[in-house]
Amino acid sequence: MIGTARVSWFSLDKKFGFVSLDGTAADAFLHLSVLKSAGYVAVPAGTSMQVSVETDQGHLRVVEVSNVDTSTALVGEPEEAAQLGQHPRAAASLNNLIEPAGRRERCHSRSNRDGPEPLSY
Repeated sequence: MIGTARVSWFSLDKKFGFVSLDGTAADAFLHLSVLKSAGYVAVPAGTSMQVSVETDQGHLRVVEVSNVDTSTALVGEPEEAAQLGQHPRAAASLNNLIEPAGRRERCHSRSNRDGPEPLSY
């Protein structure tokens, strides 16, 4: 089933949320992996989107997201960058994938081994 839905809530910490399907009283499960495939890592409540929904063990779940419109987000929701790579936590996660924290610390300690560089005036 393809239709329009609004985000009821989404938690980046929990990596899932729910959307209310327009024209029905039903809610559908939205997993972070489906949201990421559309290029987003977080969406504020009230965001409208086109979704493709399937029934899985008697429950509705979103299997595809398209046409995300964050301009419909509820007043008072965090205005955070929702696109992949722009969300603060996503950027930190991407940086950790590129350069693990332990390696970063070793690099910094190695570069500071001889003390700070002298200032030139």
